[in-house]
Amino acid sequence: MPTADGFIKSLNEREFSAVFLVSHVHSFNFLGKFTAHAPQFSSTEAARVTYNDLSELTETKKFEGVINRSMITLVMENGVRLEARLDEPVEEGRSVKGDGVWRQQ
Repeated sequence: MPTADGFIKSLNEREFSAVFLVSHVHSFNFLGKFTAHAPQFSSTEAARVTYNDLSELTETKKFEGVINRSMITLVMENGVRLEARLDEPVEEGRSVKGDGVWRQQ
């Protein structure tokens, strides 16, 4: 399965942004929104997206996952995975879900 590296960070307690550079050329952005408040987090150098085909990195997608002390893992309804080692530990981990939209830049 192809992977791309990038970063992910919370914008506030409900929203986050992730950006991944695919094939060192194409930038894909995922703007997500949690259904409930989540801990603030960031991963500036250790985020990765795993996918089967670039066509999966389009449109609005639902996701479920977990934010624990040192990692975030989100799995989308089409199997795409966002995983990242956090820059700083969060105090309280939790399960999360929500949706977001992919955009190519």
